[in-house]
Amino acid sequence: HTKKNRFRIPYRYDQAEMRRLGASEIRLYVSTDKGTNWRKAQSVAPATGRFIFDAGSEQEYWFAVRTLDSRNQLHPGGNRIEAGLKVVVDQTPPTLKIQCAQLQGNRVQLSWSASDANLDVSRLKIEYRQTGQEEWQTVSIVPQASGQTSWTVPAGATVHVRGVAMDKALNIGRGKNQIQITGRQPVIEPDVSNYNEPIANHHHRGTKKDHLEEGFKPNGTTLEPSPFSSASNKNNPLYSNRKMGSQRSRTEGSFVSQNHNNSPDITQRRYGAQKKKNQWSDLPANARIVKSRNFTIGYRVDDVGPSGIGKVEFYITQNGGKKWWRYGEDKDRQSPFQAEVPQDGIYGFTMRVQSGVGLVAPPPQPGEKPDIIIAVDQTAPQVQLLQPQQGTGSSLNKILLRWKVEEAHPMSRSVAISYAATLDGPWEEIVGWSEDTNNYLWSVKAGMPPKVYVRISARDAAGNVTHAETPNPIVVDLSKPRARIVDVEPINSY
Repeated sequence: HTKKNRFRIPYRYDQAEMRRLGASEIRLYVSTDKGTNWRKAQSVAPATGRFIFDAGSEQEYWFAVRTLDSRNQLHPGGNRIEAGLKVVVDQTPPTLKIQCAQLQGNRVQLSWSASDANLDVSRLKIEYRQTGQEEWQTVSIVPQASGQTSWTVPAGATVHVRGVAMDKALNIGRGKNQIQITGRQPVIEPDVSNYNEPIANHHHRGTKKDHLEEGFKPNGTTLEPSPFSSASNKNNPLYSNRKMGSQRSRTEGSFVSQNHNNSPDITQRRYGAQKKKNQWSDLPANARIVKSRNFTIGYRVDDVGPSGIGKVEFYITQNGGKKWWRYGEDKDRQSPFQAEVPQDGIYGFTMRVQSGVGLVAPPPQPGEKPDIIIAVDQTAPQVQLLQPQQGTGSSLNKILLRWKVEEAHPMSRSVAISYAATLDGPWEEIVGWSEDTNNYLWSVKAGMPPKVYVRISARDAAGNVTHAETPNPIVVDLSKPRARIVDVEPINSY
């Protein structure tokens, strides 16, 4: 597909075959009725390598190439012509109609309809911006020519919607609309405990209830500060420093207490690099190991209905699912989700997706296994290089290298050995990444520098690497001194 009515059609040819045939020209044939009828469009010398074709109108063109030899025979021969290239010339942009309507309450319904003979629905994009927002937000939609979705906005807000539709020739059609939401609806104040406590300890206040509370039985557990929070939450009314009913006020509006004595263990020295004792008995075999507290989690959402995706939320556990916390929301509702954890450790994540009309599965219950387990390991292996030993006798050219490596998450091939004439390198490989055997018998070859440094490199499953070098060079002396008699001199006697 192309929106240009003049384009090049390159071709390749075998020079030896052209000489064998005595080729005089290459012919381009074109059909505008899908191969029923063909006509010669142009001919060029074999060495030209391309045709320049001018399309007279927007339609589908089929092309075929034939070679004329020195005997005026065409190759390939016969009356049947097979198309080697099909090009659709399309200069007409798609049409995109966007309609907005107010549903019951403060919900906006968005409907769209894109039409084009060669529409590429995968490139359809719709965005919205409402009162109080500076940036345009992407509307999560099923990639199809027409559909609708809805979401809730504040009363009195003005919602602007714009969209772009493209066809396979990259012609662009645009549409836009806007609506102002009128009237006020009673607002149920969100349950702060929904965000402050382990979700399995969810509290109800009177008859107030939201969809996240479905299936929960309050157990009266005292609220605890959540182990995870973000500086971006400071302007959220849910995070304000206030009292609600019989609940305790939060410390400085944060779910991470500034008083370490009152904070959960995993919030102590929240951004420290010190490794913590695992709350998991063993590292699960399917765990992903990373070397940064910041990482992304890729995900895919299936079975999306016409209302689209309203919210994507992540939950976190540090003890294999015995206790879950609400971690946060993926604001753009598009993979991947960026996460940050306080320190080294093993974390489990699971997610819940809410539809545009508010349907969502219940939050994870105590004992539910996480969807993914991530081990954060920023600590490089500890390597101790022991004193090398040079062989004697028939093993004079061998040096025994010994070392010790301590690492919680080693790789299967975790050790490499190299040498250099100086500590500044360059380092030459003795043996590449191999199993850690704690020793290696190095056979030194002739031509080595007389003094070398040896380096042991160790890596873990997260990609952390440590090097340990010999503090002093190893003297490589493969010579065996020998003596021979060269002369005899008499000694005068007295």
